[in-house]
Amino acid sequence: MTIGSDGFARFDVTPEAGATQVWIEVEDPSISAANVVVRVDGVNQTVTTTALGAIAIVPASSATRSFAVALTTAASPDIAVTIIDGVGNILWSASSQPILVDYRTLPQGTTPAGIPGWLANTGLSLALCYALAILGSAAVLIGSALKARQARRAAR
Repeated sequence: MTIGSDGFARFDVTPEAGATQVWIEVEDPSISAANVVVRVDGVNQTVTTTALGAIAIVPASSATRSFAVALTTAASPDIAVTIIDGVGNILWSASSQPILVDYRTLPQGTTPAGIPGWLANTGLSLALCYALAILGSAAVLIGSALKARQARRAAR
């Protein structure tokens, strides 16, 4: 997923075999369908208010489709994409929580500075982020152990 200069979070979806629907859920209790714009292949979709925010349900296609989501208010909703089969089974699902601004306020051709998109936009892989977190934790533990050892030796 990327956040375009127009403020839309964009992603492509290729449905699994047997898929009948793609659900685009924008979850934040402070927003409603009136605050959400969902486009599939450039065409606005019907968005419905839910208890958790808003949802657009579109028919699945065997071809890859381009999705775009924007808000008419600043928020950091959870955007979930779920592919459903004919009997309601979840075939695939993914979600993320980008920070979005009111797409109508962005000057055309500009990039919203300081607005992070999904982790992939940082250029770091999720595995690398986990490795760095583990490395940092290990450094703190080793430092604490050495400090404790030093304190024990000083106490003798």
